Formats: sequence, C-alpha cells, structure tokens
Amino acid sequence: MSEQPKPSTPAARAPDPCEAKYMEDEGGALYHDKFPAPPVYHLIFLLPLLIQIAAVIAAHAPLFVPLLTGLPLVLLWLLFAVLRVSVTAKEVHVQYGLFGPKIPVADVERCEAVDYSFQQYGGWGIRYGRDGSTVYNMLGDQGRAVKLVYSKGGASKTVLLSSRDPERLAMAVNQARGGSARRVVGSGA
Repeated sequence: MSEQPKPSTPAARAPDPCEAKYMEDEGGALYHDKFPAPPVYHLIFLLPLLIQIAAVIAAHAPLFVPLLTGLPLVLLWLLFAVLRVSVTAKEVHVQYGLFGPKIPVADVERCEAVDYSFQQYGGWGIRYGRDGSTVYNMLGDQGRAVKLVYSKGGASKTVLLSSRDPERLAMAVNQARGGSARRVVGSGA
C-alpha cells in the first residue's frame, strides 16, 4: 500500500507592507499568514456591480448613480478580501479588513488545529457561534481552522481562525506560549 503524498507546504515569505506596519513587534513575527479570498468571492461582488452598471447604461441614467450606490458594495468587497494573522512573541494579531482582535500570548489557555463547519456559524466572514465563540473564516478554508481559547476579563473566550495551514499556525502560537523564538512563516501571496 503506497502512502498518499503530503500536500506541499506554502513557501516562506516576508511580511507584506500591511503586516510589517501593523502586525509586528520589536522582536519580529514568528508567523505571518495572508489568506486572500478565492476568485469566486470576487465574482460574488463583481456580478451585482456589473448588472447595476449595465442597468444604468440601458436606462440612460447618470453614471454617478452606480458610483454612489455601488460604493458600499465595493468597500465591503475590499474590506473582507484578505484575512491576515501574525503571531509575535507577545500577541496573536488577527486582521480581517479593519477588524480583528489582538490576543496577548500570555492570555492563551490552549491552541489547536481543528475541523469545523462554516454552517455552524451561518457562513463566512466574522461570525458568532451560539456557544459564544467567534470565527474569522474565509471561503476556501476547507473546514480547517485554529481554535484559540484565551482569557479576557476573567472570562474564557474562544476564537477560530481560518488558515490554509492551521497546524503551522497552531504550532507558532504554541511556540510563542512556550517562549520559543524560532520563526515559522506562513502562506499567502
């Protein structure tokens, strides 16, 4: 019986300008992951914009109409097109558009790669579960995420983070918890 080939691990990369500016600390990051939305995500936003522009052209309406009405859609499109996670010796920084927590590594109680169902959270994006957990997930994560349990204000909080390589992300968080300074660089373009 032959072994199944392991999927190739993503190539190491340096932080992009956003990560370098907002998601680093003095000691440098142990891990960066940039998870861009798949092409189908872009189609979900592009199709309504194209239909709207075509309707305006067909009705001979002023061109500023689709610009004004399409602006919120374009902002949402751009805002949630990339999920970034950086792990430093001090914190796990999650950024989904302008949103996401900075979780102090000292507050992390446990961290592990898990399988989950996006239906449990009602879709993709920043979602809240009935159990009080929060998920930052991206279309195309194959139902894999990192489950991070941490304390905040005396209460235990749970957050799930989509990643194309959740084992690597969990390893970086656990290394930060243990004080190891070895860099683990994640995937992404």
